[in-house]
Amino acid sequence: EKNKLLTEKEKETTEPTKEIREFKEEWSQYLANSIKESDISDDVKEKLSESLDIYGILKELIEKIKSNEIVEEEFKQEVKKFEYILIEESHIAKPLFMNFDWFRRYYNGMIRKAGKKVAHLYISKKTREFLSYISGRIEQLENLGNTQENLKKFKEFLERYFQIKEKWALLLNRLIRETPNKEISTEIKKELETVIKLYCEIRAIQFSKKISKEDKEKLIQGRIEKYNPRFFELFEILKRFLGIYDNYSRNWMEKSLILEGKKTVKRLSQKIESIKKENTLHQILNDKSSSIQNYKEVLKENLYKNSLLSLKEKSQIIKIIQNKEISDLKMTKLVSILSKLSAEELLSLLGINNDQSLRRTGLVYFVLDKRTGKVYVGQTIRSLRDRFAEHLRDPPNKYFREAVNFYKQKGYKLKISYINDKSLTTQNNEFIIEIIGEARSQKLLNELEITEIKNRKSCVLDYFTIKDGHILPLYGYNIQRGGNYSVLSLKGKVAITYSHIDKEQLKSLIKRGLFVSEIAKELIVPDMIIITKIQEFWASEDIFTLDQTRKIFGGYDIYKSRMKHIPTSVPNSTTFSDKRLNNLVKLIKGGYSTPQMKFELDIDNSELYLMLRALGFSTFTSARDHYGSTELFCKKSRETLINSVKRGKDHAYYVDVDEGLFISLIKQKQDYKVLAQKLKIAERTVYEKSYELLDMSLPEAERIYRIYPKLEKKLLNEKDPRKFLKTPFFKDLITSGLTVEEVDKEFLKILIALGYSKKELEGLYGWDHYRMTRWIANILKMDFYRAIEEFWWKSRIMWLFRLGYSARQMRDVSLRLIGKHVTHGVLKRVFAEEYKIHGSKTWKYLKNLYET
Repeated sequence: EKNKLLTEKEKETTEPTKEIREFKEEWSQYLANSIKESDISDDVKEKLSESLDIYGILKELIEKIKSNEIVEEEFKQEVKKFEYILIEESHIAKPLFMNFDWFRRYYNGMIRKAGKKVAHLYISKKTREFLSYISGRIEQLENLGNTQENLKKFKEFLERYFQIKEKWALLLNRLIRETPNKEISTEIKKELETVIKLYCEIRAIQFSKKISKEDKEKLIQGRIEKYNPRFFELFEILKRFLGIYDNYSRNWMEKSLILEGKKTVKRLSQKIESIKKENTLHQILNDKSSSIQNYKEVLKENLYKNSLLSLKEKSQIIKIIQNKEISDLKMTKLVSILSKLSAEELLSLLGINNDQSLRRTGLVYFVLDKRTGKVYVGQTIRSLRDRFAEHLRDPPNKYFREAVNFYKQKGYKLKISYINDKSLTTQNNEFIIEIIGEARSQKLLNELEITEIKNRKSCVLDYFTIKDGHILPLYGYNIQRGGNYSVLSLKGKVAITYSHIDKEQLKSLIKRGLFVSEIAKELIVPDMIIITKIQEFWASEDIFTLDQTRKIFGGYDIYKSRMKHIPTSVPNSTTFSDKRLNNLVKLIKGGYSTPQMKFELDIDNSELYLMLRALGFSTFTSARDHYGSTELFCKKSRETLINSVKRGKDHAYYVDVDEGLFISLIKQKQDYKVLAQKLKIAERTVYEKSYELLDMSLPEAERIYRIYPKLEKKLLNEKDPRKFLKTPFFKDLITSGLTVEEVDKEFLKILIALGYSKKELEGLYGWDHYRMTRWIANILKMDFYRAIEEFWWKSRIMWLFRLGYSARQMRDVSLRLIGKHVTHGVLKRVFAEEYKIHGSKTWKYLKNLYET
């Protein structure tokens, strides 16, 4: 009887296990049935069903080999049947198998927890979500499977068809073109347009869903290397403007947007000029034929004649050029100081004549393949060595790549060796690169490259032979005839800002009776472009307006019938008299803008739109369409825009302000509202006038003309000996050519070095705690407590070391000599970098350093 009970107990415990095992097989059948019943496409159904079957077979094989039911050879033989799926389509199979595995665990877990009947209530909904997700995932994965084809098409699109369509970029390009050549040179304008186009291309690459992440990185890297790696610094300015554009556009701040656009253009032009100047300096100072050693004596002689560099900067330059060899860090520091000067001042300081190669744009060079005798001609603005290394690492086309791979496949390293300043070679003379010539403008550089490619017959398009159905180059590896025209300002249908709209597509949209705003939205262009395109396509047929196209091509009746469906009355519409509504109709017909209509009718925004709805329209665009005033409105908008971007005294509403009066009011501590009243200008204009008259913001002007002179006077008359300043210094700061930010930094360092607390600084500047904290961090690139350690503690501890005190001794005397107690913790914080290097020997090292 005992044995019988044990048998029954064993049966009870084994039955659930068997049941769960059955459920583990059921999930697959359930999912297969769900796939068949789903409304996803047949191709995806077939792919999912096939993948599910393969997953089940492979899972069963893995379980069998784990339990030793089959041998390893048999396992490999069975798996080999699915070799194509597992290798060639691994990018699809692997994610699918992982998702199937997740569903298996989810299904079995739900059955185990809730039981079969209850679980299926939840599982069915989850299964629909799962299939929706995984079907979309398959399409993505199949697209990634065609990576090379997609990449090839995308490259072709970028090279041949890409046009700027982003409105913020179009606005910047327009502002660049409208800026007078006196402010920004034509050459800089062209480069700025190139930078904007490049940034838009990079954004298009980043947001593309058709190419892989690795291909995106390669494309972006290739574009940056093609131009200048330092363009990333310009991209930061563009990124900032993009954020401003989105914010201002949403809030209809058109005038502010144009003002910000002009500021951005100015920043971009200044930055690109700075980059070019620094590149030129590096070029001069790194050139072996004209090493910095040649400039030492000239620099020393001319340095103290220069009035634009501060004494501190002159001292730094002298220290740097005293070294026999100048490190990269010191060279960067030297370039950053010298780049503050204009080109003429720099030439004078270095003793270089204008006809020397200071303004060289780039080089034209050729690479010779010694094995075949074929050449590749190219141009670059970088160093010859960098360009050579790039070609050997990533050849520019397939013919050059085949030449390089011939050696790499045989194990050659292709290391670069120096011959002279104008030529380099690989270690075993496989390739030689040599400078053909230099040029001072992009135009001359292009002309030289085209001529050399023609003379050396290196273009495959012109000189080739065909062997076994393949094109083979005869004399060279160039696939183009030369010239980099990406920086040229293109016009007409090849212009960067030209909107490519298909003529037939536009006609079909017009036939559908769409409003102009709807057509513009479909084609992703501004409303005004539609009218322009109608005139471009059909002006020769005497068709100039949208209504004419509707009547001739069809769509007019549909458009009119759609207009009838617009509500013609709204609640309280009777409160508007016929006279007022007629006045609104006249203004709409006259092409007035919304702000102008509000002004003319003397009403607010909400009342204006109630009147519009009373007329039977939901938008002013549809109303203008109805009354045929769209073209007139566009014309008036252009005129308004042209007037708004006029500068200085050309502006219709320009107000002349006396500079002396403006400065005197700032000195009197008047806020911007009082300034606006006394100068009889708008409050916003006060800030604009500060930039126009003083070339600085209003807060900067307040510090320079009011706060700092007052602070210096206070420091000179300070009774506390620890905060007393012996000699005036503010005038030297102003006359030394420092920027306002640099003056801020010097003043702040002096105040902290004298021992002023943050609360005292807040009182001196008249600011609150939050503003002072943020400003210190922005100016000094460190918080206030780190600044105290750097400018107060450090100088005093160095002084104690010079007096001969050791670290241990100064703990006893510091309170008496400097007013604060020097602890071990203070020393470690102040000299943290030295402590990392020298450890416990730091204090001995510092004592020896400062005693001598």
